[in-house]
Amino acid sequence: MGVCFIFAGMNCFFFPLFFLLAGPVAVCQSVDLSVDDHLEPEVSYITDMNHNNEYYPAVRETLLSQVSDSPLARVVVLPTIAPEYAVSVEQNRKTKQCVMVWVVAKRSILNDDTREDIPATVTRVPIPIELAQKLSALFRAGTAQVGYLKNKVWGTDGTTYHYSSFAVGDGIRAGYCWAPRSGSKMHGLVQIADLMLNVVKQNGSPVATQTLATRADALLKRLKP
Repeated sequence: MGVCFIFAGMNCFFFPLFFLLAGPVAVCQSVDLSVDDHLEPEVSYITDMNHNNEYYPAVRETLLSQVSDSPLARVVVLPTIAPEYAVSVEQNRKTKQCVMVWVVAKRSILNDDTREDIPATVTRVPIPIELAQKLSALFRAGTAQVGYLKNKVWGTDGTTYHYSSFAVGDGIRAGYCWAPRSGSKMHGLVQIADLMLNVVKQNGSPVATQTLATRADALLKRLKP
């Protein structure tokens, strides 16, 4: 039998109950948020673990077959229980008009027995070109600082966020994060993903759009070297 203490902003540990009854015990230490200040490198199909070799192609087929190969900014969100989804910022090269596209699977790809022919819902909302440019700059800054984590923590649940951005001359840059700590830069990037989804759900409302633009500006300043 044991007790687990959870404190905001701290790493916490599980101790047997008799340790706690014996007297005061120090159980927490300050969290170093800098470990979540950058994305991790994306793993290729060739180098990834075997159990992902069916999952990721199914995600790509379901979510990304209906959007551009050259997004200004895109996040693919992979929960362990809820359906996977992508939010992509794209620009028509001829008209220069920008849209935010939300593609969500109608059921969890991860938990589907066959992972085949999974339908998805697609929603497109026009957005100001200024917002698209802000998100492109933010995602370029985030994916420019990709690096391997020291003392990586492995988990089997939670949500993984995959970020990517395309620019002429550079091509696609990408990186991901999993369960970043509150207050870290990558947690800020997760919040941006949530706000992007909110813009689509609110049909591009001025309030949702302005909130996203303001938060994107603030996070871009934090990400700049």
